Amino acid sequence: VGDDVRIEKGFEARGWINIRNPIPIVIYIFIYLLELLMQGKSKEVDRILKELEKDNDEMFLISKNFLFVPKNSFIGVQETRINGSVRIGNRCRILGNHFISGDVQIGDETEIYGKIKAEGNVMIGEKSIVNGDVECKGNLIIEDSCQVLGDVTCKKVEMFRSTLINGTIKAENGIRFKTPEDENMKEKLERFNIGVDVIENIMAD
Repeated sequence: VGDDVRIEKGFEARGWINIRNPIPIVIYIFIYLLELLMQGKSKEVDRILKELEKDNDEMFLISKNFLFVPKNSFIGVQETRINGSVRIGNRCRILGNHFISGDVQIGDETEIYGKIKAEGNVMIGEKSIVNGDVECKGNLIIEDSCQVLGDVTCKKVEMFRSTLINGTIKAENGIRFKTPEDENMKEKLERFNIGVDVIENIMAD
C-alpha cells in the first residue's frame, strides 16, 4: 500500500490490486476546511488560514482562469442574476437570460444564448452574437461584425455599420455609427496623451 509505487520486473498477486488516485492537496484542504465550518469550528479555520498565509509570502491562484460569483447572486440554467458587474472573456458560450445590477463586458467571438438586462453600461466585443434582447440603463457599445438577434433598449448606442440588429432600437440619446478611422484616431489620441508617439518620433529623428 503506497503512493507513487513503481515495479520494474513485474510481480505476482494473490488478491485485489487497488491503484489509488489521491485528490489534489488544494481540494483536500478545501474539503477539510468545509467540514470544520460545518462543525462550527471557525477559530480552527482562522488558525489554519493564518498558518497557510505565514508559510506563503505571496498569494497564489489555483488557476489562471476562474469564475467569481458575487454575493447574493443566482445562477441557473434559464436565468442568471448577478449582484455586480460581469466580464465575459473571448470565445465563450453562455446559456440563459442574464440580469446584471452593474456593467457588462463581453469579449470577442462570444455567443450569448439569451437576453441581457443591465443596470449599467454594456460592451459587446468583435464578432460576438447575442441571441436575444439587450437592455441597459446606460450606454451600449457594439464592436465590429456583431449580431444582436433581438431588440435593443439603452440610453445611447455606438456601433459599426456592419452590426446586425434583428429588432427595434430604442435609444434615448440616439445612435452613433463608428468607423475604423474613428478607432485609429482614438488610438492615436490615447498614444499621444501618454507620450508614446512623441517618444517614437524623437527616436525616429
